[in-house]
This record gives sequence, structure tokens and C-alpha cells, in this order.
Amino acid sequence: MSDPFLSLGPELILNTIDSLGFSTDGRFMSLNSLENRVFAVGLEDSSRVVAKFYRPGRWGEEAIREEHRILLRLEEEEIPVLSPWRDEDGNSLFFKNGFWIAIWPLMPGRIVEEWQTGDWEQLGRLLGRFHSVAQQLELTERPAFDSDLFQSFLSKIEEKIESNITYTKYKAIYDEIVGSYQEKCRIYGIPFQAIHGDCHKGNVLRSNSGTLALIDFDDCLKGPALQDFWMLLPEETEEFSLFLDSYSNFASFDFSWKAIRSELQALRIIQYSSWIVRRWEDESFPKLFPDFGTAIYWEREITHLTTLLTGGDII
Repeated sequence: MSDPFLSLGPELILNTIDSLGFSTDGRFMSLNSLENRVFAVGLEDSSRVVAKFYRPGRWGEEAIREEHRILLRLEEEEIPVLSPWRDEDGNSLFFKNGFWIAIWPLMPGRIVEEWQTGDWEQLGRLLGRFHSVAQQLELTERPAFDSDLFQSFLSKIEEKIESNITYTKYKAIYDEIVGSYQEKCRIYGIPFQAIHGDCHKGNVLRSNSGTLALIDFDDCLKGPALQDFWMLLPEETEEFSLFLDSYSNFASFDFSWKAIRSELQALRIIQYSSWIVRRWEDESFPKLFPDFGTAIYWEREITHLTTLLTGGDII
């Protein structure tokens, strides 16, 4: 399968946005996104919008619409997120030139690079409010963060590991990680709910007023609440306590649920490798990951996963 975005040139991008009723002025800038293609586009009134071209074949129409429904519900609850633009008929998703497309307002601000004083409490309120609403949402078009999804990760990785010996080692550590995750979820009664799914600093925006907002719900799914903040927070620190005190004002969190942190870290590593395999035909991926798929790459990953399973921390 060739790169599905090869046809996505400036003329097609601008004409597509104009066809939705906007008047572009020729200015556009590619924003950081490997999975989809996202552009900041200038309009004749000097404002700008963000146009997202979804990767063909990644999500079906209803799964994308479910993402939009979540965002619109969060907007109704005045939770800081970016919800998609809707036309006069209330549509937020459009199919043009082979792509599903959505338009977002451009929120002035910057991606969080370093946390500041007071951010932990604000971040706790933000995620606590989000999760309190998310607990009420029923996802029907998105997967759950469980064994079926994990098996899809492993199936793709199997395609890329050439050595049977290496794959046997990888499969053994994968089985231990998934087994430990499932057992701990059962023992501690860890509930699943709608979550962001890819909540790291790159998906937290600081507006010009200083307000933190969640962006990019492309990976939203059903899973444990901890999946949405283990990448943001140091473990067992004063900062984590400040975060949790604010979070707990809006959503419940049992400290025992932190038992799956190492498994979540390990599963993200597995998911990341699976993602690279899935996107290898995209010409940007071999350039960005030149050593991917080599024997050294897989041995290093096996070592990382083993370290996490035995109680280490490589993040």
C-alpha cells in the first residue's frame, strides 16, 4: 500500500477547504502530525483555521463521528478542549477527494514543554472534570484497551521480526506483560471508561491566557483512567499528590490502580512499534526510524520490556 497522502498537495488542500464555504488566502502551514495530516490555513479575513485530513483506512466514519461527539459534549460542559467546526446543518465531518476532513478553530497558545507552578492543580482539575463526564459516555465505535487490541499490536510486530528466536523471546515477554495487566485489573477492580488515550505533553495546549486545554482526541477509546495521566506525571512525588488532590474533587481514583503503571508503560512501547509497522509504507517513517526492525532494535525493546516487567522504569 502506497502513502495515502501523496496526492495531498497545496492546491488540493486549499480547494478542499474552499469547497466547505471558507475563503482561503493561500497561506498554509503543516503542523506536527505523523498519523494524520494537519494544516493551519489562512483565510481572507486574516483569521486561520486548522484542517485535519484523517488517514484513510485508519478509522471508519462512525468512529470519527464518535470522537466529535465526545468533544462537543465536553465543550457543552465548558471543559477546555478544541471541538470541530460545524456547518449550518450541524455537520462536523466531511468526505472530500478521498479523505475524511474536519475543521477546527485555531486556539492561540503553545504546546506545554515544561510544567509551571500551579500547573499540577490545574491539570488535575482538567483531567478530573474530563473523566467525570467521560464516565457517563458510552463508546460503541472505539476499541477497549484490552487483549483484543493488544493482539492486533503483536500481529503487526510479528510481520517485522525476521528471526524466529527473537520473536519467541518477544512473544514470551508480551504474554507476561498482558497477563500481568489483566490480572491486576481483575484483582484491583480497575474500571474502564472513555479516555483520551494518548495524553502526553504534546497534547496539552497552554492558551495565551494560561489555561491548559486537551487537544487531539484521535486515539480516544475505553480504558483505565491512569492511561490518561501516567505520561504526564512523575510517580510518588509532591507533584503527583497535588495533581491527585485536584483530580479527586471531580473524579474518583483509587491509589491501588497505580499498580498497572509499569504494564501501561510496556504496552505503550509495544503499541508504538506496532504503529510504525502499520505506517511503514508512508515514506516519512523509514526516514524517521532508520534502525527500526533490525535485530538490535528488537533486542533493545525486549530488554526495555523486561526491565519494566521486573519493576524498573525506563521512561
